Amino acid sequence: MAKRIPREALDYLNRKHKKYWNIEPSKKSQKKVREKIGNYLKGNGHKAAEKVANELNAITRGWINYFTIKE
Repeated sequence: MAKRIPREALDYLNRKHKKYWNIEPSKKSQKKVREKIGNYLKGNGHKAAEKVANELNAITRGWINYFTIKE
């Protein structure tokens, strides 16, 4: 689950106050995706580089999309 970290941003003249959320996946989720990629590479090192790259892209794209906030 992504955790929300509130932050404030000020311009250098200190006139504008903006609040926004810095969203990042939990350390546990980051560890899990690294393990998933590592396990994939251990079992598929013999495949063509293009196929490995495409499959790694699918894993990372899915993980990134899971944590994307939609409007």
